[in-house]
Amino acid sequence: MGPDSVGAHPRGPSPARPGDRYGRGIGAAAEPRRADPRPATKLLSKLARAGSWSLSVDLLRAMRQRGLEVNVFHCTAAVSACEKGDQWHTALALLKNMGEQGVELHTATLNAAISACGSSGQWPESLHLLGEMAAAPIEQNTITFNSAISAAGKSGLWVLALALLGGMAARQLEGNAITYSSALVACQRGGELLRGLRLLGAMDALRVAQNTVFFNSAISACASAGLWQSATELLQRMASSGVARDEVTVLAAINSCDRGGQWQAALRLKDAAEGEGLPARTTATCAAAISACSKRSRWELALGLLVQMPAARLEQNTVTFNSAIAAFQWGGRWPAAISLLQEMEALRIARDAVTSSVTMSASERGGQSLASLELLQQMSTARAERDAVTMSLAISAAEKLRLWGTVLQLLAEVAAEQLPKMASSRQTFNR
Repeated sequence: MGPDSVGAHPRGPSPARPGDRYGRGIGAAAEPRRADPRPATKLLSKLARAGSWSLSVDLLRAMRQRGLEVNVFHCTAAVSACEKGDQWHTALALLKNMGEQGVELHTATLNAAISACGSSGQWPESLHLLGEMAAAPIEQNTITFNSAISAAGKSGLWVLALALLGGMAARQLEGNAITYSSALVACQRGGELLRGLRLLGAMDALRVAQNTVFFNSAISACASAGLWQSATELLQRMASSGVARDEVTVLAAINSCDRGGQWQAALRLKDAAEGEGLPARTTATCAAAISACSKRSRWELALGLLVQMPAARLEQNTVTFNSAIAAFQWGGRWPAAISLLQEMEALRIARDAVTSSVTMSASERGGQSLASLELLQQMSTARAERDAVTMSLAISAAEKLRLWGTVLQLLAEVAAEQLPKMASSRQTFNR
């Protein structure tokens, strides 16, 4: 692969024009009269921090075309830009180009390439690079293994992640909070969260410092599994260890209570965090607390939290209204659900398929099948997103009203549109 072919990725942005932010900088750094490589190194470092991989490749190409030396620091910065820009193909092309141009590979260069592959889900490539480093041999360090474990973690390959962790011990490399956080995420995504939580004991035994990032990963993992008690214990452990908590910590802990159906614990955490001066008054934390109350039909609390948001200078959004509307699915409180939907429209807050599904559900449970069909019609008129849940509710409403023609029409629309199921990122509000 020649120097002009590096970075010719079909999905990438077009090269910089002369008036672009770094256009003049590239030209100046590549001037033949400048034998000093430091200007190019400085510019490439800036491009790397910005994730401007295309401009980094342009600069390397310009330097080579003008006969300037391209060294390992230049190439490492360019590979780092590819890492931040999620361009693993280009990162690997740069590595190959380094070999062809006689530029010696360095640990930092390969670390960035392993991370670039891992962040894009290309764990086999990350593992291959790790093997090439061992065969070369090129020094492997903690960052090397952190990147490889993270690559395994993103794909839920917990066995591989723990094997890499063991490989560090065999090489007498010390892990850090990032190492164990990545391994824990691998266990969580691979369905072995409890095994991952046992890593806390290993960290204690090895006296590995546990920081905010690690605890946030652990609490978030507990939240995804609804293990609210484990999340609360981790929160208490943070306090006793003197580890600082932040907005991510509080949100993850409240989310764990939400998913575990513990509305009282969610409100206690929110109030305690506010009392300690932690950033608990955010739109996201309020949405999680509202959702926790809604799932246990505590509609008065859910509505109270929603109403108090403007006074706390918090933005009400689609998610907060969806969570509040869901509280009115039970007990025949469909008029309140409709009222909140109308308030959303008055505030010009966009509705989505979840908005319609929870409102339709409230109407259905309140014996208002016709209202459900009217909501579906409003969605069609507004060209709002429909999914399998909203269509299923509409079909059920039409069946109750014995509108068989409507039932057949809706079934045909479902078959024709191939409507998506409720996305995993959305909230569901089953009791």
